[in-house]
Amino acid sequence: MADETGPTGADRVEMNAAAQDGARIYQVAQGTIYVDAGQARSAAQRLATMPVQQSVDQLMTMSQDDACWVLAEMDEASAARRLAALPRDRCAALLAGMDEGLAAKRLVLLPQELAVHVLGAMPAARAADLLVEIPLDRVPGLLDGMPPDRAAALLGEMSDDRLSGVLHLESWTTADTVLRCLPAARVLALSWPSPADTDHLPRRNRELWARRVGAARSHAARRMAADLAAVPDDRALAEVSALPAGAAVLVVNQLDETRASDLLSRALQPWVAGLLDHGLSQGVKFLVRMPPERAEAVLAAMSPRRADLLHRPLRIGRLSPKDAAAELATATADDVVQLEAHLGSAWLYATLSAMEPARVAAILSDKMLFDHVPADVQVFVEAMPTPRQATVLAWLPPARAAAVVARLGDEQVRRLLTEMPAQWGAVLAAGMPVERRRHILDGLPRQVRQPLTDAARARGTAL
Repeated sequence: MADETGPTGADRVEMNAAAQDGARIYQVAQGTIYVDAGQARSAAQRLATMPVQQSVDQLMTMSQDDACWVLAEMDEASAARRLAALPRDRCAALLAGMDEGLAAKRLVLLPQELAVHVLGAMPAARAADLLVEIPLDRVPGLLDGMPPDRAAALLGEMSDDRLSGVLHLESWTTADTVLRCLPAARVLALSWPSPADTDHLPRRNRELWARRVGAARSHAARRMAADLAAVPDDRALAEVSALPAGAAVLVVNQLDETRASDLLSRALQPWVAGLLDHGLSQGVKFLVRMPPERAEAVLAAMSPRRADLLHRPLRIGRLSPKDAAAELATATADDVVQLEAHLGSAWLYATLSAMEPARVAAILSDKMLFDHVPADVQVFVEAMPTPRQATVLAWLPPARAAAVVARLGDEQVRRLLTEMPAQWGAVLAAGMPVERRRHILDGLPRQVRQPLTDAARARGTAL
């Protein structure tokens, strides 16, 4: 065998391209060295018949390129046994020096711990080349044994389709960990398996997979939005525009409203239309901020069915709060809440401020689920002047009014009870926990407390 060290990098590519007549040709500075293919095949056969350790000793005396070629000529099982007996770093170097397909066939026959070490010891790009050649169902087991950042580095070299397939087979915990190590834009660009592709999984696992994917995409969108907050508009727009429309929607939804509006006002109209077609959250509020001609051009670029759904919200969103309140005087509470999904909470609460208290209470009640008070509803109620706050709470169903009052400070509740008619205040006080009710009533002047007590007694209750 030749003793010279074989070529690497570009020289090796040239060598492979120049192979001819069954001989391998080294193009190196010293000149052209021929190594006969038959000689390597004979050496492989001879080493395969030796005891493993004896053949390993022979391989250790060869140059890396000659050892690679001999192991490539040897049958896969024999080669794998000898690779497993070599020092780990030498094994990794030899597999890295082989043709990817041949190396992958030998790698999968190694003990898993050794295979993981081998992939970890190679340059990431080379290890990723081997992973591409390995049967898909064998990859997850190899990744499981690696540190997450190393697994992410290897997966980062794969095509999106193969990466999606690998993560689909990966254990849930490992997939989630690896996804959090990948660049956010890469995660968002992945094409995930459709629900039909997970039919072979038990139902619980299908649901778990869907939640994992959703959580990973949401986490990536938050990361990317945070990164974009610190870059110029042109770069931010270029990065978001490079994503699939559905992924771009996730990122824009996470951006500060002013920043998102700035980007959408600069973006190409068909791209903005694509985001709206893919369900951009509260998308109409961005159209409201655009010049009318641009907004109409965006709607014209959308699918007709989706555009038809946005014309009415856009028209109402352009009205003043007072005019919007008048326009919606006969609309159902649910209809108004649905408009919030298009126009945003700021629009809703500005419009509610122009409505009658009974109407406001009906709409706020529609936004609550039993006694759960959304944070934005609580903030809106707390910001009202006390007389209006008292009237709105009086119109709410008692359980929901009590849920709002439970989050108010004691002094604010005392002001409410002072402002309310006694019969309404008695209902509100009756919904409080006993200890808090006593504490609040004890802090009221007698001329306020007594009418409340009398009103409660008239209803057959005691405060």
